Amino acid sequence: MDSPSERLRRLQLVQLLPLLEVKRICDKHGIHYTPVFGTLLGTIRHKGFIPWDDDIDVGMLREEYNKFLEVAKDELRPEFFLQTYETDPNYPKAIARLCVNETEYMFQGDKDADIHHGVFIDIFPYDNSPDNKLSQIYHKYMIKWLHYATYHKYSPFAKPTSIKGRIFSFVVSLPFAFNKKKSVRILWDKVLQKYNSTPTEYVILPGVQTPYERLRLKRVLMEEFIEMEFEGIKIPVMKGYHKHLSGCYGDYMKFPPIEKRKSALENSVKLDLGPYEDSAYLKQALSKYGWSYTSSE
Repeated sequence: MDSPSERLRRLQLVQLLPLLEVKRICDKHGIHYTPVFGTLLGTIRHKGFIPWDDDIDVGMLREEYNKFLEVAKDELRPEFFLQTYETDPNYPKAIARLCVNETEYMFQGDKDADIHHGVFIDIFPYDNSPDNKLSQIYHKYMIKWLHYATYHKYSPFAKPTSIKGRIFSFVVSLPFAFNKKKSVRILWDKVLQKYNSTPTEYVILPGVQTPYERLRLKRVLMEEFIEMEFEGIKIPVMKGYHKHLSGCYGDYMKFPPIEKRKSALENSVKLDLGPYEDSAYLKQALSKYGWSYTSSE
């Protein structure tokens, strides 16, 4: 039986597989991507995963993201499933996930959703954020509204548990009571991309848990890259990572208090790594990408 730290490390190694697959496809087709959020922080501060983290996030400008989705249709190895609302009808998110087949990783908020529950990494598209302040306010609240409306239509995915939350979710979804759920999801996508035909100084990714203003990022930071190490492999990193991390975390080189060093794994309701529970199988899977199991062991 694995200890909690060993279990977390094995999950991290399985999550490396879809990252290596993204790297393989992007390198082959000249697609630009960068780690973002905690994955970027881990790259800079730890040269890999934040030790207590079990999450990988990468970001791409929308044009790169669309290219990736298109080439992945033919390039993706059978061990993986590219999850979008088009490939998985009950998946509502505005981002793509690259899932590992034959695995399951579930949380309370989505355990009853009829979707692919494989171990995954998140792939975020960055869309233009308007320069005009009034347009920013419009963009911000339209995104927020359609986020909640979409999730209500796709219930039980991340269904609110409080009475207040359920009432709010119901009210914001009322204008779409007679719309098909996919049509609401498509509208959300259109609003996210509303300003892509106009050059803007900033871009933004989907999200409502973090304030809109903090999610805005200068486009130029997503257009220049340097190579850095993540778990023994070289990946492109946005050249202006300091501004991004400072905006998200403040003094990002400072470690959080011990009580805040928690993994999402602690809140999961199911983790089944399938054939990757076998160390030899996992080692062989990683070796297909030239990654040595002992690189970070």
